[in-house]
Amino acid sequence: MKKRIFIGCSTEELGMANVVKAILDIDFEVVVWNENMWEKSVFKLNNNFLNDLLKAPLKFDFGILIGTPDDKVEVRGEEKLQARDNIMFELGLFIGRLGID
Repeated sequence: MKKRIFIGCSTEELGMANVVKAILDIDFEVVVWNENMWEKSVFKLNNNFLNDLLKAPLKFDFGILIGTPDDKVEVRGEEKLQARDNIMFELGLFIGRLGID
């Protein structure tokens, strides 16, 4: 049985996520967050988005979260680019469940 990998990213980085998936699909079962196939989909129709997200780390052996500078934020009066908040949240969920390694 293949190990399962979850890939999370912003919508803007779906292309990168699909490249990573294509590379890893040979040895792993890889699911990108936006997959529409019912049996693979992380987010189910008519379900609570947060509940589905909280269950995701329990269904996977590894998580890859692609954090790219998609959002402009102001920090102490200075504009900076940073990864989306949801990516950081998902990273925390996966680290909490699977560990930092």
